[in-house]
Amino acid sequence: VLTAPQVGEVVTAGAAFAVSPGLVPEVAGACGEHGLPLLPGVATAGEIAQALARGLSWLKVFPAAQLTPDWVRAQRGPFPAVPLVATGGVDAYNAQDFLAAGCRAVGVGAALEDPQQLELLAELMRG
Repeated sequence: VLTAPQVGEVVTAGAAFAVSPGLVPEVAGACGEHGLPLLPGVATAGEIAQALARGLSWLKVFPAAQLTPDWVRAQRGPFPAVPLVATGGVDAYNAQDFLAAGCRAVGVGAALEDPQQLELLAELMRG
C-alpha cells in the first residue's frame, strides 16, 4: 500500500493487514482510521522511532539484503523489543542470518521461484 486511498481499497477487498515498502504518514493514519494493522518498511533508526511514535509495532526491514543482518543487530541495541520482519532479497541462503540477527520473521518472494531453494526453505521452517 503506497497511498491513503489504497488503504480504503484494501479494506474494501477484505484485507486483514496492510504492507508498505516505507513509512508513509498518510498511509499509517488511514490504516489507523480503519483499524487495519500496518507493516511498514523501515531502513533507518529514525524511521523506526517514527513508526513507534505512531503506535506501529511490527516493522519490515526493507530492503533487507541491502541493509544486512549487521544492520538488524545494530538496531536491536536501541530498539530491543521491536519485532522486525526482514523482506527484500531474503532467500534460503540468508534467511537464517536475519533470524539470528534478531528478526522475528522473514518474508521471501523471488526465492519461491527457485526450485532449489524451496527445499532449503522448507528445511529452515522445520527447524
